[in-house]
Amino acid sequence: MAFLKFPFLFCMYATMMLCFFTLYQAIKLLGSIEKQNFFSELSIKILNNIKLSGIIMTGLLYVSGMPAAYLVAEVDNAPGGVIIGFAIASIPLVVATFITVFQRLLQEAIEMKSELKRNL
Repeated sequence: MAFLKFPFLFCMYATMMLCFFTLYQAIKLLGSIEKQNFFSELSIKILNNIKLSGIIMTGLLYVSGMPAAYLVAEVDNAPGGVIIGFAIASIPLVVATFITVFQRLLQEAIEMKSELKRNL
């Protein structure tokens, strides 16, 4: 189990940094909403950054968290621990999926807004 220590720590620290980056992007998005500038390309870029961060976090959690969850479940003889670890590792992927849908809706709204301005 000692050979998993450094890869596990590396992946966890990388996931933590990505989480803080995602929080920073969310604060930028809220600032954009506050300035009445939500329907812009900046919001699309911010949502894309959040989406990519969520996908990378999921990969890192699968790589580092699932072996750790397996080892803990094996020691405690609790196979439900692997399922719980998988569910926790999948949370950023679910968030990234919702962000993708929201990003597409926002892109369509921006296109409709610019088309409306051209027609007027």
